[in-house]
Amino acid sequence: FDVTAADAARVIQTNILGTYYGSRVALGYMLIHGGGRLINLSGRGARGPSPFQNAYAPSKAWVANFTRGLAREYAGRGVDVVLFSPGMVLTDLLTDIRVVGRDLEARFKRFPRVLRMLARPPEIPAEMAVEVAAAGRNGHSYDYLGRRRILGSTAAELWRGLRGSGPPPPSITLHVADPEPED
Repeated sequence: FDVTAADAARVIQTNILGTYYGSRVALGYMLIHGGGRLINLSGRGARGPSPFQNAYAPSKAWVANFTRGLAREYAGRGVDVVLFSPGMVLTDLLTDIRVVGRDLEARFKRFPRVLRMLARPPEIPAEMAVEVAAAGRNGHSYDYLGRRRILGSTAAELWRGLRGSGPPPPSITLHVADPEPED
């Protein structure tokens, strides 16, 4: 696998420790003030392994399990703990990509089409996050990019291909790095 130690540490700091500390602070505040709703962010990795995301995907599986555990611990205490997966959000994380190994460049050739099909500007999943904040139920998971949305987006992409029209796919920038030497 080609995840550098620095990248793995950054993902752990952000996704695991950020969720841990943020949850501690938020839950403490909510308990003092009589309740609330904690929403932790999940991702594709929470459902299973994901190629080329060998740090990100396991960290999101940790977030999902951590959140489910908190939901059980805080059930009946006035705090709802929910999991929200915003799907592919069109940000620099998806368009400015670092890959390790020159042989991987070809694998990203079709990625702009995947982004056109499935990635949405942040405002769209943010609207769903507001709905989850208003009415999310303890222990539940809310996934913006569910099967119905994936099938609909795939059908739209096929239709664009048949018509030969549609918006151009987002452009991506690949930064290719050589693998770290093995110890």
